[in-house]
Amino acid sequence: MFLATNATQKDVVLLISYSGTTAEIENEAKVLKRRKIPFILISSNKNCLAAQYADLLLLLPDAENNIQTLSTFFIANSNRLCFECAVCLYIQSSLLS
Repeated sequence: MFLATNATQKDVVLLISYSGTTAEIENEAKVLKRRKIPFILISSNKNCLAAQYADLLLLLPDAENNIQTLSTFFIANSNRLCFECAVCLYIQSSLLS
């Protein structure tokens, strides 16, 4: 719960979870929503609890399985790319609303 307890309303939090259903992601999303801290969720599950609370949802393809994965999200470049894309889309959606 580090993100949820240390973020402020001036921050934007980026949560990344393929399923969106881990306890950690759900707990972070609940606290962020309750504290009115904006957050972006990158997930393949548009029906998860975190997706319902997110200010912006970036959907991944849901074609992953145990043998073939889309990404581990542990590679520095893919993390940076996801972050940059998320920030750009958040700014764009803020400007349009």
